[in-house]
Amino acid sequence: MRVRRLAAVVAAAVVSFSGLGALPAQAAPAEQPTASAATRAIAGSSPENMYEFLETWMLDIGGYWSSVPGLAPFAYYSFPAAGESVESGCGVPTTDDSAFYCPLDDTVFVSQSLAARIWDGTFEIYPGQFAAGPAGDTGVLYVLGHEYAHNLQGELGLYGDPTISADDPYPLINTELHADCWSGVYLRAKLDAGQLEEGDPDEAVWAAARVGDYAYDNPTHHGTPDQRVAAFLVGYDNGQPIACDEVLFAQY
Repeated sequence: MRVRRLAAVVAAAVVSFSGLGALPAQAAPAEQPTASAATRAIAGSSPENMYEFLETWMLDIGGYWSSVPGLAPFAYYSFPAAGESVESGCGVPTTDDSAFYCPLDDTVFVSQSLAARIWDGTFEIYPGQFAAGPAGDTGVLYVLGHEYAHNLQGELGLYGDPTISADDPYPLINTELHADCWSGVYLRAKLDAGQLEEGDPDEAVWAAARVGDYAYDNPTHHGTPDQRVAAFLVGYDNGQPIACDEVLFAQY
């Protein structure tokens, strides 16, 4: 059973169960999120209500992609609290390190604990190795944008039967880097709309670099730090979804 992940490894400990977000992610309100909810940059200190932050921007991401001609995306979301575990339809329970999209229940899962640690710079990439500094709010938006992009890929047929990895029309690394690229497209739209502040794009680049891996022989290899940053910047610099075709079709 395949799960599209941000990180290459997700631990498997079940603690409890909670339900999914109540709204489809394309049901974003017409008005933009308020500054108090999400748009300000808070270096080194994650918000008191991480669920509100994640929900606000998940709906915004869905609203953006719903405005792109030819797309009518739909996804559920689940943001488990620290220490909480949720069973996904893919048979993979969430942990405090989870960020993934499950195509079998059409749900984006992001742990509030992981989001807070990416924001604050205390995310442990590998045992004993911590990120060098905070990625802030925009680093967390990069994560949300990446996972939502997997929903878009599924709806567009960019990967096949979610239960059979051999059915994929593209290698895993291509669809992972393509998701990074589409996350960049979304964040470029936020820049053009005046919703990013000085230094925010650097936060997203920082986050993309820190989730890269060098596990070349691992079937879950998502791309090196340089590859993930480069893919993100293709989308961010061009601001057009079609620009990410070069990432999807590239040889890695």
